Amino acid sequence: MGKKILKASAGTGKTYRLSIEYIVALLKGESYKDILVMTFTKKATSEIIERVVKFLKLLSSESLDENEKKEKENLKKSILQLYPEVKFDVEKIKKINEEVNSQLDDLKIYTIDSFIGKIFRGVIAPHLGVENYTIIDQDEEEKINFEILERIFKDKKKFNIFKEFLDSNFEKNVDNYAAAFKSILAERWKYL
Repeated sequence: MGKKILKASAGTGKTYRLSIEYIVALLKGESYKDILVMTFTKKATSEIIERVVKFLKLLSSESLDENEKKEKENLKKSILQLYPEVKFDVEKIKKINEEVNSQLDDLKIYTIDSFIGKIFRGVIAPHLGVENYTIIDQDEEEKINFEILERIFKDKKKFNIFKEFLDSNFEKNVDNYAAAFKSILAERWKYL
């Protein structure tokens, strides 16, 4: 089916559209094993998985209540507006629904960070012989950065060494101090 990149502002329906693109790929014969979806947030990955499951259930079910029937028709309209050639073969959709629901843990729907982590764990770490590591998220990173600065400022001896370093190596320009802090934080792993 090819590669697709959806870029839009918050609240514009990206997860809905990604869910539809996923369903269309399945309807056009792609295997769930060959579809990769990457988003920025865990919430979006969860929503896409939930919608894919819900959409497949709607499209494969023949006994639906009135609300579900309306939802199914709206879904079909949305799909046909984008892909008028799509056929809704109920038996085929039932098979897809069964397969996807039995393999939910194998769907390749990731946050960008978790996808990069998967590549690191599967390829880079073994290649470099790295056996013990931790991948942290942004909140944990900020906590570590704060901890480093807190350690420097708590210990008078370390603070004085740091202050002397700044005094002897930088002009009295705030930008230089900010750059020094950024450099320390960028290489924080050396200080831990």
